[in-house]
Amino acid sequence: LDSAALAAARAMSENETLSDGEVETVARNVFAANTSKFSAQGIVASAPAVILNRATGDVRVTSDLTVATTLGRIVGIDAMQFQKTAMVSFVLRKVELAMVLDVTGSMNDGGKLAAMKDAATDVINEIIDPNNPSLTRIALVPYSAAVNVSGYETAASGGDSLDGCVMERLFEPDRDTDAAPGHPRNFAVNGQLNSSSTGRYNCPNATLLPLTNDKSALTSTVNGYAASGWTAGHIGLAWGWNVISQNWSSVFTGVNAPGAYGNPNVVKAVLLLTDGDFNTSYSAGQSAEEQAAEAAARTTALCNAMKGAPNNIQIYAVAFQAPLAAETLLRNCASSASHYFDANDNAQLKAAFKEVAKRLQQIRIKQ
Repeated sequence: LDSAALAAARAMSENETLSDGEVETVARNVFAANTSKFSAQGIVASAPAVILNRATGDVRVTSDLTVATTLGRIVGIDAMQFQKTAMVSFVLRKVELAMVLDVTGSMNDGGKLAAMKDAATDVINEIIDPNNPSLTRIALVPYSAAVNVSGYETAASGGDSLDGCVMERLFEPDRDTDAAPGHPRNFAVNGQLNSSSTGRYNCPNATLLPLTNDKSALTSTVNGYAASGWTAGHIGLAWGWNVISQNWSSVFTGVNAPGAYGNPNVVKAVLLLTDGDFNTSYSAGQSAEEQAAEAAARTTALCNAMKGAPNNIQIYAVAFQAPLAAETLLRNCASSASHYFDANDNAQLKAAFKEVAKRLQQIRIKQ
């Protein structure tokens, strides 16, 4: 009964096109296969009754059983009859993952950029199931001193961006939120805030890719990334939030549209990678110390908002040969101690990304 209920529940969850009758047939076939030797043991099991609840993923399977007695026959009891029921809840949750990837200049050292591409490709290949591609979508958010949102820069900046890139939100009250785009929530662009006076601004060639299950598009995009510029990781993190935020479904539309918050069958997650300190900000002072402090403060505020209700975003953070300050920042940003990874070489980076993929596959199943 347990096997029959689980098989039917899984079939119902994995293939939404199956009719109730087809799901019930799955349960009955599995039950029949597992009870094929019952008659030789003096047991008769009725064809099971199957009750489905598609909203919850529940399947209840019940069978009436008759068991022949041995000693009972002495007192005229030839058989005992009873009913058994098994119920299984099985839902394949959908996963929306934003990979927020460091493409700063230091990633050119020691083969780190190539290692990141390899590790990201592993995640793409492992968690997008070709048999159920609709279950997982991944967004790519590369960052250096800005985030290149080409194709979405008008919505992000109100039309101000001339190079496709944006920085922090222009106005303080919305700076650490996923508020819907539009004035006064526009993202700042080159020439605004302190970008023209620090000499740190650059617009990376690596562009954002919203949620998709197109493996080819994902792998070709990430493998086309080049690295340059300073590190404004908090801006990358903000866009990692935007691409999976329900508030941005009017910008990222159709197959790229993020799902709603609060759906127990949708897992929203961010994988954040850096190899260095977050040292660039455009919303504070111009000194190196002021910029690093502001970037860290913005990162902490964003992480806390993302992890909290009603967003409940799972944050995985990977420090890749990063200095102590970056390790501490990412450790505190991650959803838990087990969501943080310290990768000291290319092999450890690959292993960390594989572990994240494994965990996402595990939590995708509610059983």
